[in-house]
Amino acid sequence: VGQAGAVLVAVNVLVFFPLAGYLADRVARLWMFRIGVVMPVVMNLGFWYYLRYVAHYQITLPQLVGFGLASSFFLTWVWTVWGPLVYDYMPSNKFGTYSAGFGFVAGVTGFTLTNLCGLWVRMYTAWFGNPGPAKYDYSSMFLWAFGLGMVALGVTIYFGRQVNRGRMIAYGQIELQKERESEQRAREPTRQAGCSRQATGSPRQRWFAGAGLARHPQT
Repeated sequence: VGQAGAVLVAVNVLVFFPLAGYLADRVARLWMFRIGVVMPVVMNLGFWYYLRYVAHYQITLPQLVGFGLASSFFLTWVWTVWGPLVYDYMPSNKFGTYSAGFGFVAGVTGFTLTNLCGLWVRMYTAWFGNPGPAKYDYSSMFLWAFGLGMVALGVTIYFGRQVNRGRMIAYGQIELQKERESEQRAREPTRQAGCSRQATGSPRQRWFAGAGLARHPQT
């Protein structure tokens, strides 16, 4: 387990996070977030089935590392694109409110779901038994993760529909566009002034042009 954890951390830091950051700035973030939610949902259900009914709870270290790498790859997508996606739709004067609210909700939700997961493992073992030597069937945690993933997928689909209907306003993108337009307008007078000076020339040159004289060195 320790070796598997070391491999996962190294690959995450050196490969997955840089790749996810590169994609987050070049593809549709909501689409990328949705893919990052869907794939772990499918993988959790598939790995639970394989572990219980095919491998009979006898898996090798490479199998464990392989599943962990595949799942971690898509979860990295979720966490990397989450921040930019939220701030696309968040007005800048609400950043502090969002950060405080997210910290509170994340703490309460994490505590609640962790305890509910423990109850789920106990209930699942009581209902279906445990074919392994352990007291509880901890493979049922993959089913728990599958259920939570389905809820998250439903929320992302609902959010996407609200965006398509124009009910979710991308305040962050609007503010960024206005800032770029303001910077462009601020640069235009300077640019126009430079073009005007280049076209008219100095006062001495304009006098020669008005007098119909060409200014030559010998004159």
